[in-house]
Amino acid sequence: MNWEVRVELEAPHAGLDPDVLSAHLAQWFAAQDVAALPQLTVTDKGDAETVGANFTLPAATPGQALDEAVCLLREAAADSQIPVGPLHEAQIERA
Repeated sequence: MNWEVRVELEAPHAGLDPDVLSAHLAQWFAAQDVAALPQLTVTDKGDAETVGANFTLPAATPGQALDEAVCLLREAAADSQIPVGPLHEAQIERA
């Protein structure tokens, strides 16, 4: 079964440009052939508040899809040198 998973991780550092972050994540997802679109929330000052993505993932259960989405987002952020914190929000539904 396929799941649509939206996860957001906290962006603990001020001054993170959401356009640059989104571009880095999109490039990483494309290079890894991951079906995902970056999604960031922005503060009033224009800094990234959360770093997230919308994924379409195959998994037996919604919990497995969530785990995979969080792992992929953390890996994309680490490889792109984007500091992220704990899980801020997650939503899961059948695709």
